[in-house]
Order: sequence, then structure tokens, then C-alpha cells
Amino acid sequence: MIRATVDTSALAPSIRRASQPRSVLGPLLRAWYARQYELVISEHILSELQHALAAPYFSRFLSVTDQEEALHTLRIDATIVPITVVVEGVATHPEDDLILATALSGGVDYLVTLDRQLLALASHGGIRIVTPQAFLTMLATET
Repeated sequence: MIRATVDTSALAPSIRRASQPRSVLGPLLRAWYARQYELVISEHILSELQHALAAPYFSRFLSVTDQEEALHTLRIDATIVPITVVVEGVATHPEDDLILATALSGGVDYLVTLDRQLLALASHGGIRIVTPQAFLTMLATET
């Protein structure tokens, strides 16, 4: 099975848009629910996500209950890995190094992101760094 880390830049909007059939980001979560890939995240990503969902932009679309339910679902159904690989100075922001470290620690095939600086890397340590749209297109060709 394909393993992927989805960073907060793609995960938070995916949660917001999960019910919108025309959104590229909603199908990202639906593909995970359908077990088309294994979602691999870390406590760092969960913490970032919790903070992002509580911010005004997302909280006006998602109630506190919806936010808690989304985080609970991820805690129960996603694969949560400890960060065991050190990544420093690869990304332009230290937080992004932790996203890369999560992907490497989880032995994933893909890092799915909307972050332009991470996308500019194209790959790191054998992990392809792609947009949600590119990942969904790849999943469609694999099945």
C-alpha cells in the first residue's frame, strides 16, 4: 500500500472541504478513508493541525466539535510515527524540516503538500513531494 504524509497545509483545508465534492482537497481525505493510501503523520503534525483548525479562518467553518472529531479520527485511524530522523536546514522553515523528518521517519512514498518551498524540493531522501492534485492523479492511475 502507498504510504503518504500529508502536511498541515493540505490536511487542514482537506478537513474543511471534505464534504465538498468538487474540491481537490476533499477527495484527498476520502481516498484515505477508502484505504487507497496509508496516512502517516506525527504528533508534530497533529499539534500544527490543532492550532490551524482553531485559527479564525478554519474555526468559522468548523465547530469545536468538528475540529475535535477530525483530530480524534486522525489519532485513531492514521499511522502516527515518532520522529526518529533528524532533518535540519533542508527546508526554508524549521517547521518544514519536521514535516520532512516525519515523512522520513514513517518511510513514506509521498509527501503531499501545498507548501511552495517544500514542493520546490521535488523529492528528499527518496520521498516524492507532490501537490494534492498530483497525488490524487497518481492514486487514480495506480488503482
